[in-house]
Amino acid sequence: MYWTGGMTQNSKNYSNLPVRCVRGGQTGSFGSTGIAINQGAAAAAGRTVTLSLSATDVHGVPAMMISNSSDFSGASEETYATTKSWDLTEGPDGQRTVYAKFRDNAGHWSIVYSATIFLDATAPTTTASPAGGLIPAARSVTLTCNDGTGSGCAKTYYSLDGNNPTTSSSVYSGALNVPPDTVLKFFSTDLMGHAETVRTENYVKLKTAQTVTVNTSAPAGAAYGAGFTVAATSSSGLGVAITVSGPCSGGGTGSANIVMTGVTGTCAVHYNQAGNGDYSAASEVVETTTARKADGTITM
Repeated sequence: MYWTGGMTQNSKNYSNLPVRCVRGGQTGSFGSTGIAINQGAAAAAGRTVTLSLSATDVHGVPAMMISNSSDFSGASEETYATTKSWDLTEGPDGQRTVYAKFRDNAGHWSIVYSATIFLDATAPTTTASPAGGLIPAARSVTLTCNDGTGSGCAKTYYSLDGNNPTTSSSVYSGALNVPPDTVLKFFSTDLMGHAETVRTENYVKLKTAQTVTVNTSAPAGAAYGAGFTVAATSSSGLGVAITVSGPCSGGGTGSANIVMTGVTGTCAVHYNQAGNGDYSAASEVVETTTARKADGTITM
């Protein structure tokens, strides 16, 4: 006898997967007997399933034994029922088999019956290549879905605007052109409808390094009230900001006139270039000038 039942949607999706119930000779006079998992579905989305059980005998069928092992190790006799909630064997996605046998009131056990189903309880995993990081220009990025021993990948969804994608988002169909400063987010679903957690890869613009060169330096020392000129350029060609701290004043971009405003201490001249979309900030250059009293004059 083979278990029969209507085709479910999952059965249609997994018609190539084996589902069987086996019946053979037994001790006693058992009649229509068998077992099915989830009403004969080809695949299960989780380990917990529903068993459909059937056994008849002229002496009655008061008991049964169910197991995930063909030798019924660890199983115990229980009251016969036509349905039972059951947990399939743990482990990677793949085929699972459940075994059943039945006892009549005369103490006779039937032969072992079995049913199989494909377990897919795990969401797929998607990876981006190349992974996020610093890039000097747009990159071609591929998304690869892997469902392991599961039912197989269905679709991969993605976004390039930093927002979490949904099943209404763009569906991946080929390599993506990803420009710098782009946040790529994506996830995949499998044929059982499992969806993985949204994954994120951040592609950041790789900026060119630059340096600051002082072309006209500050003097080692200067008297109160004295002025001097400094100038600097950057390797990027971007203007260098010049500022001061200490007993002095002045500043500008590219060049500056500095005036000593104190008679003691150190005037520090700071040269900076902050960078832009193509260049990273340059390391600051600092020069110092020691302040001193103005030279006195004697009039005769």
